[in-house]
Amino acid sequence: MFPGGLFNNPWHSWRSPNHLEDTQTIPEYDLFDNDMTSTPGPGNHSNGTTTPTQSQLDTLSPAAHAQPNAPASVAPSDPESEYDLNVWKLHAPSHHSTPEPEHLSTLNASTGKRAEPDTPMDLGTSTKSDVVPLLTSKCRYEEVDFSRSLRQGLYEKEEVIQKLRKRIREQGRQNDAVTSLQSLLNEQERELSGLREAFGQTQSGQEQTARQYEMQLNELRKQFESSMQSHIDQLQTTRMAEIETRVQEEVTRLSSTLQAEKERELANIEQRYAQLKKSEKHLDTEMGSPAGLRPTRPQPSAPSDTSAGLCPTRPQSSTPSTPNLDAIKRIRRSRGVSKRTRLIRVDIDSNPLDLAGHEEETGEKAAPGTQDDHPTPPPVSAMVEAITKSVETTLRTLLESRSDFSVGSILRSSRRTPQRRRQENHKLQIEKATEPSYHRDFILAEVRHLFKDKLGIAQDIDFITHAPADTANVHAYEYEDGPSPDMDNIAFDLARNYSSPWNTFLLNFLLHEFQLRCACETWPIRKEDDYVEEILQERYKQLRTLWRNAQPKLTTKGGKKVDRPHVAETKTVLERIVVMKSEAPDDDLRSWKWLQRLINTLGEHGMSSEESSVENGIENVLRVKKLEWRRNIDKELEIVDLQRVLDKDIFCSQGSKPLPRKRAPDNPISSRAPVVGLPMALYDDTWILQLTECQRERLETQ
Repeated sequence: MFPGGLFNNPWHSWRSPNHLEDTQTIPEYDLFDNDMTSTPGPGNHSNGTTTPTQSQLDTLSPAAHAQPNAPASVAPSDPESEYDLNVWKLHAPSHHSTPEPEHLSTLNASTGKRAEPDTPMDLGTSTKSDVVPLLTSKCRYEEVDFSRSLRQGLYEKEEVIQKLRKRIREQGRQNDAVTSLQSLLNEQERELSGLREAFGQTQSGQEQTARQYEMQLNELRKQFESSMQSHIDQLQTTRMAEIETRVQEEVTRLSSTLQAEKERELANIEQRYAQLKKSEKHLDTEMGSPAGLRPTRPQPSAPSDTSAGLCPTRPQSSTPSTPNLDAIKRIRRSRGVSKRTRLIRVDIDSNPLDLAGHEEETGEKAAPGTQDDHPTPPPVSAMVEAITKSVETTLRTLLESRSDFSVGSILRSSRRTPQRRRQENHKLQIEKATEPSYHRDFILAEVRHLFKDKLGIAQDIDFITHAPADTANVHAYEYEDGPSPDMDNIAFDLARNYSSPWNTFLLNFLLHEFQLRCACETWPIRKEDDYVEEILQERYKQLRTLWRNAQPKLTTKGGKKVDRPHVAETKTVLERIVVMKSEAPDDDLRSWKWLQRLINTLGEHGMSSEESSVENGIENVLRVKKLEWRRNIDKELEIVDLQRVLDKDIFCSQGSKPLPRKRAPDNPISSRAPVVGLPMALYDDTWILQLTECQRERLETQ
C-alpha cells in the first residue's frame, strides 16, 4: 500500500511510540556536564543544529517561507524521500490549525490565510503519478512542539539529580557519622589504653603489697613460732626443774627418813651389844674368876638364885646369832638404801647364864685356864649377801620378762588416796581451762592416730568389726594367774568399761606408747599422763559406743529381735473373725479357717516386710515387698486387710489407724531367705524350677 521508502525514513523511526524513551535515555554521568545546556531534539541530525519550534517559526519573515531551498534543509534530496515527506506533511495535524467540519483546510502560520484543501486521496490506493502534480507548487511546514517531552525529560533529570543529591547528602552524613564514630572509637581506645595502664599499675601495686604482706606474715609467723618455741622451752624447763626439785626433795626426805631409821636400828644394835659385853664383864666380876679364864660353874642351889637375881633370864634360841656392824655398814655403802627392804630386828640370844644353866644340867665342868666355849654363830654378812643376791636375781628376772611399761603400769595401778585424786582432778581441770584450743586439738588428733595405728583401722566406722577379747583370757588375767593382754594384737574387753583391769592395762600401754612417740618425735606440745589418760578413756568410750550400736540386739532366747507388728495384727484379726463367725454359723467360716491355717503355716518369716510410702501427696501407704519364693497369695491377704476395715466397729479404736497395703509388681524384692519345711503348694512354681536338685533337697518340702 505504502512505498517502501516510507518505512525506511528516519523520521518514521523517530515518530515511533517509543521515541520518547529512546530520545530521553541519557547516561547519569552526563547529567552534570549537560545540566545547563540544551539537548538536541529528534529533528537534529547534525551537530550544532536545532529543530525550530512553533514560536521560532512565528517570528520568521514571510520570505523565509518562500525560500526555494527551504525543503532541502528539512527533507533529503532524494525524490522518493521527498515525496514521502510531502505526503506526511499533508496528512500530519498542525498544532495551530483547527480542523473545520465542512472541508479540510490549513491555516498558514505566516500569512494567516486559509489554504485550499488538498485533494482528497486514498493513501492506500494513490500512486506516485497522481500526487506529484499537486505538490509541485506548494511547500508546507509543520510545527512540532517538543516542550512537553523536554519538560518531562528535564523533570526526570531533576528527579534523578535530587535523588543523587539526597544520596550524596546521606553519604556525607554517613561519612560524618563514620568520622565521628571513628573519633569516638579512637577516644575510647585511648581511654581503654589509659585504663589498661592504670589497671596494670594497680595490679603491680597490689602484687607488691601482697608480697609485702606475705613477707610480713612470714616474719610474724616466724616470730610467733620462735616465741612459742621459746615459751614452750621455758615452760618445759620450768616444769622439769619443778619436777626435779620435787623428786630431789622426795628423795632427800626418804633418804633422811631411812637414814634416821637405820641409824636408830644401828644404835639399838650397838646398845644391845654393849649391854651384852657389860653383862659378861659383870658376870665375871660376880663369879670372882679372872677375866681371861672361864668361870667355874656355880652350884645349882645358891649361885643359880644369885644369877637369877642379877640378870633376868632370856628365851632360849636354838640358833643364836651375833650381828656384825661392819658388814651392815659395808652393805649400806655398796648397795645403798633400799625402799623395799628394811632391817626389822636382830636376834641377840647369847646369854651366858643360859649357857651356864645348860652346862649345869649336863654336869660337865670346864677346865681351869680355858676360855668360854661359845658355839660359833653364822656370820650376818653372809646372810645379808645371800638375801641381796636373791633379791637382785628376782628383780633382774622381772625386768627381763616385762618391759618398762609393765613396771610403770604396776606403779600407776597403785591406789591413790581420795585427797590426792581430788588434787589431781582439780589440777587437770585448771590445765584444761587455761590451755589454748589448738593444744587440745593436737593431742586429740595424735590420740586418734595412735588408736588407728594400733587397732589397724582407717576410720571410726571400721571399729565395728573389732574382735573383743576372749572371756576366758580376761577372767584368767583378772582372777587367776593368767597371761597379760597381747600388745601386738590389742583386743579390748568391750563388755566392760575402761576401768576394768584388762582395759586399764591396755590403756596404760597406749599411754606409754603415746608418751614414747612424744619423746621420740619431739612434739612441741606435751601433756602429763593424767591429761592423756583421760583423753584415751574418752576415746575408748566413743569407740565402744559405736561398736555396741552396730551389734544386733538380742532377746532373752538369744535370737535377733525383729519387730513384726503387722504379722501379729493379721493373726489377731483372723482369730477374732473366726471366733465371730463361729458364734453365728456362716457359709464362709471354712474359708476363714483356711486363711488362718495358711497364715499360721507360713509363720513370721514367711510374711514379707513393708516400706512406708506416700501416694498423691495425701495418703500414707505401705508397699509390701515381694517374696520370690512364695506363691502369690495377695488376694487372700487383701481379703484379711479389707475385713479389718469393714468390721472396724468390732476392733478397738485406740492406737494408730491401719494403713492400706499396696501389692504391686514394681514393689521392691524382699531379701528374706526362703522358709524350709513348708508344703510344696506354698512355693512358687517358677522359682522351684530354677533351683538345683541340692537346693530342692534343702527345702525339705512336705
